[in-house]
Amino acid sequence: MKIYGDVGIVAYDPIEDKLQCHLCGKWFRGLSTHVVVAHGWTADEYREEFGLNRQQALICEGTREKLSRINRELGQWKLKQRS
Repeated sequence: MKIYGDVGIVAYDPIEDKLQCHLCGKWFRGLSTHVVVAHGWTADEYREEFGLNRQQALICEGTREKLSRINRELGQWKLKQRS
């Protein structure tokens, strides 16, 4: 099996804001769904195979920031609903 990138590191392109898949070499904003759909691996299997920390995020910075903002806004909305 050909491996793209380095074991233990998720290659990140800050200009495109994408991560490289170790299995196929293609670039994505998120790898969790990609590795399941394209390769039949779970995110945990992927992390283990390529020496990644179990807590390693498999989404790019932009997506992580967007989800974090949405979660903060949702939390504030829920607090307002309880008042």
